[in-house]
Amino acid sequence: MDLLAWVALVALGWYVVIWFVCLLGRSVAVRNYSEPWPRSPLSSGTEAPGVSILRPLAGLDCNLFTNLCSSFEQEYPSGRFEVIMSVKSEDDQALSVARSVAERYPHVPSRIIVGDALAGVNPKVNNLVRSYAAAVHDLVWVVDSQVWLSPQALGRAVDGMLMAPTPPPGRRRAHGTRVGLVHHVPLGVLPADTWGSHIERAFLSTTHAKMYLALNELAIDSCVMGKSNMYRKSDLSSVPDSFFEINGRRFDSASEARTGVIGSHAFDDEHYGPSDVVGGAARPLARFAIYLAEDNMLALSLWRPPLRLAHRVAPGDAAHVAVGDIRTIEAYARRRMRWIRVRRHMVPAATYLEPFTESIVAGLVGWFGLRTR
Repeated sequence: MDLLAWVALVALGWYVVIWFVCLLGRSVAVRNYSEPWPRSPLSSGTEAPGVSILRPLAGLDCNLFTNLCSSFEQEYPSGRFEVIMSVKSEDDQALSVARSVAERYPHVPSRIIVGDALAGVNPKVNNLVRSYAAAVHDLVWVVDSQVWLSPQALGRAVDGMLMAPTPPPGRRRAHGTRVGLVHHVPLGVLPADTWGSHIERAFLSTTHAKMYLALNELAIDSCVMGKSNMYRKSDLSSVPDSFFEINGRRFDSASEARTGVIGSHAFDDEHYGPSDVVGGAARPLARFAIYLAEDNMLALSLWRPPLRLAHRVAPGDAAHVAVGDIRTIEAYARRRMRWIRVRRHMVPAATYLEPFTESIVAGLVGWFGLRTR
């Protein structure tokens, strides 16, 4: 068999794999979202675990008031959850919205934290550091400001955390002995009447959702988007400093990784000790400020050794992401390219393969394989 025939065979194999992944993603969506998913007693009684909901805010995002209200309207035992909203400064336009929402639900324990803590280059982590340190409960649920979730979402996510991991298709054992992170598949909603907004909504709700669900079902590796993530502070504290890699080198102790090298003040023991929020109570999270895609790396740190904790896509609920106004196709393309550049440095193999999973490119690959064979 000559080289061209081998290439054609690989192309056909890839096309079959893509079809399998697409059908798997569809079947998972039907299973998880076609019928209302029942709540279990694990999250319904007075013994339900406490949860701290963290909402990082920056400016007036689309549908912000309603999105924040959804956190206060969770059907969860009274007094077993709190909502912490954080803004960068008193001048942030989101602050007045946060105050209005908190005043509307005086029966829900809540607070607003004003002022970031400089942990590193990631603005979201800088925004969350003080909220994370102030969180009363071990379970934290970080929800982006563009996200709305149903009133049952908190209870079902807690159920997902407490239930045993399920084995992936074709395997007898699940990854890990317990679940360390529950996340929600993003679903695009509320687009402005512009080309860029409609394309973003279509991408999130079709191609992205299908691949997201399929890859998490296969559980080959961590695949998490940070729109809505629940995890334990105690688990994050157990992630060793050796997980963090600087310029291809893995460091075995915090003393080897200083601010000038790693870019996170959480590793600067000389200036940010236990008495400071960055080097103290929030240090487990602050370490991830070295990454722009902190959600991906945080999930990986829980998935990989030594913790080896399973992930679960929360059944029955999606993270309704308000798309807002993306005015042009060019603006949409720049948005996608910006994150592709970031992901290229963290998961290069997946980034280079991604174009071949798109319908047009995959179709051309399949056509080449059939025509050549």
